[in-house]
Amino acid sequence: MSENSRSAAAEVTIEGLDEALRKKLHQRQNILLVGTPFSGKTTLALQFLASGLRAGEGAIMVTTTDTPEGVRAKAMAFGWDLRKYEDRGQLHYIDCYSQVVGLSTDSSPVILRGGVDEKHFDRISIMISAVISDYWREGIRVRLVFDNLTTLFYYNDLSAVARFLHSLLGRLKAVNATSLLILESGIHDEQVTTVVRSFCDGALQLSSDGDGRYIQGILGAGPLGRLPIQISNSGLRVADPATNQPRWAGKQALNDSCMKQSPDNRILAPIK
Repeated sequence: MSENSRSAAAEVTIEGLDEALRKKLHQRQNILLVGTPFSGKTTLALQFLASGLRAGEGAIMVTTTDTPEGVRAKAMAFGWDLRKYEDRGQLHYIDCYSQVVGLSTDSSPVILRGGVDEKHFDRISIMISAVISDYWREGIRVRLVFDNLTTLFYYNDLSAVARFLHSLLGRLKAVNATSLLILESGIHDEQVTTVVRSFCDGALQLSSDGDGRYIQGILGAGPLGRLPIQISNSGLRVADPATNQPRWAGKQALNDSCMKQSPDNRILAPIK
C-alpha cells in the first residue's frame, strides 16, 4: 500500500465538519472520542462507520453496550442500512454485550462473540486480527469503532485494559486501520483518561449544555476549534453558531464558524 494511501483523509461525512477534519484526521490513526451521556458519541461513531462502508472500506463494530440488533436499529433511524454491508461481508461485529446480559444473538457469520472480562481480551484480539487480515489481503482499508471502553474499566483494572489496548491499537496501525474509541467523560479518574489518550493519535470531545451540543478536539495535525453541532434525522452536522441551526458543508460555512470565535479562542484557522 502506498504512502499516499496511508495518509489519505478519513472522512466522516458530517456536514460542515469534513473540511475541518480533512487535514487532521487521516488513515492509520487511533482517535479517542470522549463525551458525556447523550452528547452524540454513538451517532458520530455510526456516521463514521457508515461513511467508510459507503466508500468501500471494511468495518468492525465492537460493542459492549448494545446488541448488533440494537446497533442496526440506531443506524437505520438515520437511514444507514448496515444489513446490506453485513450481507456483503463488509461489516463485522464483535458482540461483547449479549453474553454479559444473558441474551442470545442471531447466527449471522458476521457476528463474533466476546465478553468484557480480561479472560476474553485475547479472544477479542484474535477475532479482530482475523477480520482485518482478510481485509488487508484484499487491499481494503478498515475502520473500527469500539463502543465503548468505559465498560471494560467497570470489569477490569487499569493495567489489564492498558495491555489489551496497547496490543490491539498497535495491530490496527500495522494494517493502516482507522479507529474511533469511545470513552465516557466525567466517570473515570484522570489516570484512566491519561492512559487511554497515551495510546491514541488524537481526541475528539463532544459536550452538551442547555444551549446545545459541541465538538472540539486535538488531532495529530492540529487542534479543532469548538464548533456547535446538531443531530438531525440524517445524522450529526455542524450548526450555525449564531442560530444553532444546520449549516451546509463548505469553506464559507467553516470560515464563518472560525471567525465568530473570539481572537483568543480562534484556534481553527480559516480554510483557503
